Amino acid sequence: EIVFAVSALDQFIHAVLICKAMDILKNRKPQSASFYKLTIGLNSVSLFLDNTNTIDAFPIIEKEIRTNLGWKSFQQPDKIAEALKMVCDKRIWDEVSGIMGISTQTLKEQLKLIVKRRDSIAHEADFDLVNQCQYPIDRINAKKSVNFIISLVYAIDSIVFDYVYNQANVNRYLIT
Repeated sequence: EIVFAVSALDQFIHAVLICKAMDILKNRKPQSASFYKLTIGLNSVSLFLDNTNTIDAFPIIEKEIRTNLGWKSFQQPDKIAEALKMVCDKRIWDEVSGIMGISTQTLKEQLKLIVKRRDSIAHEADFDLVNQCQYPIDRINAKKSVNFIISLVYAIDSIVFDYVYNQANVNRYLIT
């Protein structure tokens, strides 16, 4: 479950970037200071210049952004913040920590620990090479990790898409 939750977080950040970038472009909304970091290839630029009156550029731009982001991982706090700065000028971790009721440092440390555990499970079969045994894991800690990720996703979503965070809505998705 931890592996799936972290993968879902990564996929969510990718989706947010694409959704917000396309919204900014299509609706001519204000760009964040780091928006320029979202790049498209010169092949696409050439296609636009050659066919300005005959093609809809937005699907091509979206595909390019997907391609350029596709190999990137957005699991670590710094990578997530860097990614979200491209589409949002807010101080994401400060705002998320306020919503979740924990310090920014604790929030980032908790996420790092969950990602580290995910990496151990996914890449090392959750095996302690030093002591030659499986790392201990229990249902309670797995549930806490997944619920943390769920709450984190909803907090980020409310900040980036500018709506009021509603804990009651989040509670419907938490594992009990």
